[in-house]
Amino acid sequence: MKIPFTKMHGAGNDYIYVNTMLHDVPNPAEAARRWSDRHKGIGSDGLVLIGRSPVPEADFTMRIFNADGSEAMMCGNASRCIGKYLYERGLTEKTEIRLLTLSGVKTLQLNIAPIVAPKGEHGTVESVTVDMLQPAFEDERLFLPSRGLKSGVFVSMGNPHYVIFTDEMATRQGFRGYGPEQGYDFLREAILKNDFLPRGIHLDIDEIFVNDGAKSDTGNIQELIRWDNSIGVTDPIYPVYIDSNVMIGRAGTVEDGKWSNVVYLPCNAENGFVPQVPGGVGELMKFLSETVKYPEAAEKAGKQGRVIATFVVEKDGTVSGAKVVKSVSPELDAEALRVINAMPNWKPGMQSGKAVRVKYTIPITFRLQGNDKKDVEKRNRQQKAR
Repeated sequence: MKIPFTKMHGAGNDYIYVNTMLHDVPNPAEAARRWSDRHKGIGSDGLVLIGRSPVPEADFTMRIFNADGSEAMMCGNASRCIGKYLYERGLTEKTEIRLLTLSGVKTLQLNIAPIVAPKGEHGTVESVTVDMLQPAFEDERLFLPSRGLKSGVFVSMGNPHYVIFTDEMATRQGFRGYGPEQGYDFLREAILKNDFLPRGIHLDIDEIFVNDGAKSDTGNIQELIRWDNSIGVTDPIYPVYIDSNVMIGRAGTVEDGKWSNVVYLPCNAENGFVPQVPGGVGELMKFLSETVKYPEAAEKAGKQGRVIATFVVEKDGTVSGAKVVKSVSPELDAEALRVINAMPNWKPGMQSGKAVRVKYTIPITFRLQGNDKKDVEKRNRQQKAR
């Protein structure tokens, strides 16, 4: 029995997705174990089943099975992938989707990029956010710590976790700073001892990699900059961008809750720092769909793709300096620039009550519909055969 599937990932968290509204998976636990094998199967973190909701409070359902066959309650990255799948496959036109999971109904918010096609088409999903709801701190019995772990706190954002607090990193002696590229040796040795050896898996420590994301790079990149340089950050900002400057001694002293050598750039809804086209994003997308014309030469040649361009919103709201930073073809590039230069005046960006020039980046997607693309490809093959 053949079952069509789609492989997707969110932040590297990769799953196999099957639309059970069209294709049944009789034994999903066994399928997850076999298909997730990265040597003899498809390779993934697990299997996700997408279905129609049996209750009116939700639009679709998600069942998720880990690579070992166990069924999980919830996964934020998998939910985001489902939002993109449902919209771009034409299974829904909603940009707010209610998804039924084992931990309740989660709401997905889809951010759609503007798209232009000869006969009209849905936009592509640029990003998806998930409302994970409030964390739950009850039902400690769902997680029983073993291996001599210290007392911790049960918390669930859909899947139960057990969080252990430690004072080790709060002392001068215990603080280790940002770890080496492959992770601390003591941590890799603990993972080898407690997670792999009890399962009969013998590995070398060099085969274990602990990823701490971009935080260490944020700290390390400062070595290229003199310690006495001032820095500017948006406000609010993720704490690591401030903390890493404090650690190197560049931030100065704290005055009224802020560091003296850090320039804070307010960036919030109240100050209008980000310029907006009149009417907001919806009006911008409408303007693009009504103004962009698919160049005939590009359509005949089967050219399609996303042109990314930048421009500046001047202090008076006019648009200037439009240029292509990611090209597709001369015809599509020219059309994208024509449309940008034809834009109505924007509401200018503001800082400290004064209008400022702001650089803006916009993607304009040109896509041929399925039949049009096939016709073009057929004509091109016929011309080559001649």
